[in-house]
Amino acid sequence: MVRTCILAIFSLLVIGTNSQPGGGGMPGGGGMMYGKVNATVTISLPVSANYRRLVNKKKVPSGVTTYNKNKKALIIKKMRLEDFGDYMTGNKKTKLFVMNQTW
Repeated sequence: MVRTCILAIFSLLVIGTNSQPGGGGMPGGGGMMYGKVNATVTISLPVSANYRRLVNKKKVPSGVTTYNKNKKALIIKKMRLEDFGDYMTGNKKTKLFVMNQTW
């Protein structure tokens, strides 16, 4: 009985984390972070030749993006509303979901 309960709780936790945007912090699946509009956002991503931002439209303006080698992070200055979403390395192996912080 105890094993069944523990197995059920573990299954719910795994299903809950997989249903979150960005993979819910699962290894290799990414994670989630919050950012505010018009603020500087630091996204921890490994060094890559290029980075991708998942968007649904063809031409979407974005904030100024740079990579800081010391912090090993992608930095977006003056975050726009259109900048929120999935960020990933060029090979799509590492992904992070950036969500708008409304509070």
